[in-house]
Amino acid sequence: LVFSERGEVISAGNFHGEYPAKVLDYLGIAVNELANISERRIDRLINPAYSQLPAFLTKRGGLNSGFMIAHVTAASLVSENKVLCHPASVDTLPTSAGQEDHVSMGGFAARKCLQIVNNVENVLAIELLVAAQALDFLRPLKTTAPLEAVYQLVRSVSQTWEDDRFMAPEIEAVTSLLRDGKVWDTVRPYLDTYESTVACNVRQEKEGCCGCRSIQENGSGSGDSHQSLQTRKRHKLGHSNNTTAHTLEEIEN
Repeated sequence: LVFSERGEVISAGNFHGEYPAKVLDYLGIAVNELANISERRIDRLINPAYSQLPAFLTKRGGLNSGFMIAHVTAASLVSENKVLCHPASVDTLPTSAGQEDHVSMGGFAARKCLQIVNNVENVLAIELLVAAQALDFLRPLKTTAPLEAVYQLVRSVSQTWEDDRFMAPEIEAVTSLLRDGKVWDTVRPYLDTYESTVACNVRQEKEGCCGCRSIQENGSGSGDSHQSLQTRKRHKLGHSNNTTAHTLEEIEN
């Protein structure tokens, strides 16, 4: 029992973890969507029908399978998550001779949610490896500055694929970059700059009419130009009012 007004908690044996169990079930479903869309992007990058790049992103197909098996791994993890996303909180079995007649299954909801998150991290790591390899085929072209920074981060733990090699250590290395927040730390400065620019533009829009600012910036007699603009607006409004008055007079007659 929680008495918030007194700041007191008393264990009375009538606990029930259904609410956190449901939240953890929802969390697992939501997080898994990141892996669902990531796996689809992986497929489009390694499929030459979509990407117009070499099949499975390998220069010597036939002798090498490239990222074919990496995609199979991602698809397997996504499929595993579909089973794990079944909500644990919908199940209950009475225990303790009927004393615990309704249980939340919150413990299992938490464990499977953690497994879903782990699987999602691995799928995202595979996508980062695939995307970096795809960029190598498009050189000397470059992508945006933040994505180039992420590319350099990935390449710091995984070099360009020339021939097939054991992928697991490099998938784990990129997964660690995600878990340690290094990918986020790499892109965050660019996002902060973007948000500052957007906020500045919004403030400028709120300061006044864009047309008025344009007249003030382009004309030497900005005050006269602005006054002329206001005069034209009043004339147009007066003409509209006169037209309405004439119409009402015709109706009365």
